[in-house]
Amino acid sequence: MKKKALLISLIALCLAAMLLFTSCARCLEILRKFIPCKSQQPADEKPIETPVEEPHDETPADPPVEEPPVEFLSEEKWSFSANTIEEAKNIFDDFFYLTVYASNLIVTVSNNDGLLLTETVDGDKEHIQYAWGEETFAGKDGENYLYAVKDGNNRYYFTDENSYYDHILEFFFYLDVFADLPETAEISLTSSGTSYFTEFNVLIDATLSAAIQYDNVTMLVTAEKKSNQVKDFKNVTMVDSDIYMTQITFEETETSVTLPDLTDWFDVSAPLVASEWYVTGTIGGKDCGELPTYFDYVSGEYKTDYVDLVLGDSVTVKNKNDANATYSQAIDEDYLTGHQKIVFDPENESIAFECDVDPGE
Repeated sequence: MKKKALLISLIALCLAAMLLFTSCARCLEILRKFIPCKSQQPADEKPIETPVEEPHDETPADPPVEEPPVEFLSEEKWSFSANTIEEAKNIFDDFFYLTVYASNLIVTVSNNDGLLLTETVDGDKEHIQYAWGEETFAGKDGENYLYAVKDGNNRYYFTDENSYYDHILEFFFYLDVFADLPETAEISLTSSGTSYFTEFNVLIDATLSAAIQYDNVTMLVTAEKKSNQVKDFKNVTMVDSDIYMTQITFEETETSVTLPDLTDWFDVSAPLVASEWYVTGTIGGKDCGELPTYFDYVSGEYKTDYVDLVLGDSVTVKNKNDANATYSQAIDEDYLTGHQKIVFDPENESIAFECDVDPGE
């Protein structure tokens, strides 16, 4: 009897387990979606070996450090306007001051035809790259000054203070809209913006606009400043029906200017020295013997001093180091006569004449 009761209990327990397993099957399906199961392999197969990556020596790069945002304690909106040249120029200069005298600056100047030049400022050193290929360099070291020009095969430099200061910050020429304005010019200028005050500084966002009119000329000028730095300047000038555009961009950033090796460059500041080229023949109706020529660093030509040429003269250019180099020109036209420099271009092997007359006269 006891054995029969025990058998009945075991059967009931099995039935309960089967019911419990059946009710949880759905739960197991759901759990398998979230808990990966270990794959089973047949007993007669070798376990699959997972390749182990070799450790890398490279140290992972540090994530970029984001600077905390600037906290503004207060802000103030403002606006200035002017209708006279003097007042307008003062506002204009104040607007550009912090940018144009920055120690590290890249400036581009464009006109109707596109990019004109790129000027890089690195403290007391400068480099200008022109669209047509010419380059200029400037540098100051204590009392030593340098201004150098690389234009094709012509390479020359100056070592005087005036040449340095006359050629640095060339973009000023395109920026100065007040240069040579007549007193009768009508002007309306407005500069407005917002000053943001931080714990140790004041940051200014602003715009500037001006209209200048005189005779048949109208200039429309605009500029934009962000966080004390001028970013863009534009001048649209209308002369009658013609329109001329000048645009300047400014970028304050880390810059580096390397001055060139001047070993083979022509020193303009040195005293003139007679070259290997010279002129013989008749000048002013008389035998000229040997007339020296001097290298012209701008044109790359060789020029004599001014002489008086008359009809019937004949000049021949020769080289002291090459007896076969001989080039002649007869003065048989009125336009060749007068007070002239004799000019020889060795590249084109040609003789020309430079008249002592100001082209503006």
